[in-house]
Amino acid sequence: MPSCSSVILTADRKRINEADPGLLSITTFNHLMKGESMEREEKVIEVLRERNWHFRHLEKLHEELDQSLQVMGRRRVLTPQEEIQKKEFQKKKLAAKDEMVEMIRQCKTTGRTDFQRPAKRLSIPSVEKH
Repeated sequence: MPSCSSVILTADRKRINEADPGLLSITTFNHLMKGESMEREEKVIEVLRERNWHFRHLEKLHEELDQSLQVMGRRRVLTPQEEIQKKEFQKKKLAAKDEMVEMIRQCKTTGRTDFQRPAKRLSIPSVEKH
């Protein structure tokens, strides 16, 4: 038997969803909340990939930063400027990951896929490949 709070949440979600396209449908939300934790998180990530361009941007940024860091990691010696760039890339990669994790958490708890973008935008880096 569902708890009282889940019944109220379901009723509220149905009412709000009709007027708010950024909110997942009750069927989609319930589907996402079923299954094992890892499986459920993968479903949430898939929904965010489909519905949220900023999440896709963050994933792309994270991947490109990772590739740039791998290129840098294969070099034996980095110049002081390259060391600074490496640290910047590591910070941006972590910030992108943190923001994606927060978006996943918010989607799981609220059913929303349209989040306000942060004031500070992360950009895709360019790195020289040697």
